[in-house]
Amino acid sequence: MDGRRRAATPLPNLVAAVDASTPGPGSIAATVPAWAVIFAWGAGGSGRDAVSSGGGGGGGAGFKRVRVDVGQTLSWSVGAGGADPSPNGTNGGDTTVTLPDGKIMVAGGGRTTSTSSGGAGGTCAGPWDIGRDGGAGGNGSTGTAGASTPNGGVGGAGAASAGGGGAAAGFADVLYGPVGGNGAAAKNTVDTSTAPGGGGGAGDSSTNVHSGRNGRVLVYLVQIL
Repeated sequence: MDGRRRAATPLPNLVAAVDASTPGPGSIAATVPAWAVIFAWGAGGSGRDAVSSGGGGGGGAGFKRVRVDVGQTLSWSVGAGGADPSPNGTNGGDTTVTLPDGKIMVAGGGRTTSTSSGGAGGTCAGPWDIGRDGGAGGNGSTGTAGASTPNGGVGGAGAASAGGGGAAAGFADVLYGPVGGNGAAAKNTVDTSTAPGGGGGAGDSSTNVHSGRNGRVLVYLVQIL
């Protein structure tokens, strides 16, 4: 299993679709001339495990449409979610997509934090058509929620002395682009974030959910007739 699954969409003339969320590399080759419609998310950063801890930031997200000819390959590497902290967390991994001409696009992972301030959301780099920032994690001192993102996920709720995880960016307004992952809620033993898609982990001083969610790559190949 490589984390790939068929992606449902009403796009006409669809010849292939891949939805990858397991950290690590993958690729798809064109068997006919096609438009590649690409969405990618960086992974979420983990929250801090201490009193008055900030939440992790959500992953950035990128969108690209590019022509691919027979035999040309798109490749990618999905970023891993920030690991459970002890007490400080880790940043979410960047998700990268390499185009047939060798250009690399980056959907940045959300940042962790070593203080009560929430981690920053991930940012994008490279020749995306659209690049959007992830939401910042919530502040642990004030117990604020993680930031939600327009057309993306919902920030996790904050609680006393714990910030919620930031939401990943998304593309509910672009073609059939999905929203990003939600951030994790603070002081919750059940993971309220949505995976995959780069939601940030909550800050907390307990054994509750702190880790960030994995990134994601979604590719549609639409035949050019």
